[in-house]
Amino acid sequence: MNFDFNFTKKTGIYIDEEEKFIFKFYLNSEKKNIKNSRLMNEYQGNNWYLSRIRNKRIRYLQIIKKPKKFNLIKMPYFRGVKYKFWNNFLDNKKEIFLFLNHYKKIWPENNNIVPYHGDLTLSNIIFNESKVRIIDWENFEKDKLWGLDICYFILSLIVLPCISKKTNKLLKNSGDNFIFIWKSFFKNYDFEYLNDPLYYLKKNTNLQKNNFLNLISKNLKKEINFILNETNK
Repeated sequence: MNFDFNFTKKTGIYIDEEEKFIFKFYLNSEKKNIKNSRLMNEYQGNNWYLSRIRNKRIRYLQIIKKPKKFNLIKMPYFRGVKYKFWNNFLDNKKEIFLFLNHYKKIWPENNNIVPYHGDLTLSNIIFNESKVRIIDWENFEKDKLWGLDICYFILSLIVLPCISKKTNKLLKNSGDNFIFIWKSFFKNYDFEYLNDPLYYLKKNTNLQKNNFLNLISKNLKKEINFILNETNK
């Protein structure tokens, strides 16, 4: 059994690999107002996602209340690999396109307004050979434009490594790889957010103060906007 606790978010998880369950618990404010909480977002997001991938273990998804202690959510466990968001992952096109195809398969492309994960970075994606699973749905929202999660994801691939390395410049070759991946996914679409995705995401989503989009330096933002302008021509 594996255990981990996030002191900043005051949440923790423990994994029962034998029974294939993961338990995520929330302390403090999450105890009282469950209906409007990260825990409820986690539940609703998982419920939607597990039903879309037709996971039979969705029947075990449940919120467990612990009065005067904490509340937790029980979810099916998926074994695989999580890549570090601070590494330059843009060269890993096989895994990236595996994930992009997973998104197109799971999200109803015929609808402009779809459920939104809200923090789709490498830290919240698990890879297992040809299979992909998305985790950590506590920023889940029900009605955002199709593909906005992918916009956020691709931006994270180019921004997070720079922030982690404390550099104001794009990493080597990341610009070309970014353009290739961005065009491959968005070439047939004309969503509003594509015109200025950094601005759109900050104004139209519920970003935490420490979200990477709020930590981009002026110089890095200038470089990214230049690449996006060239990409959208």
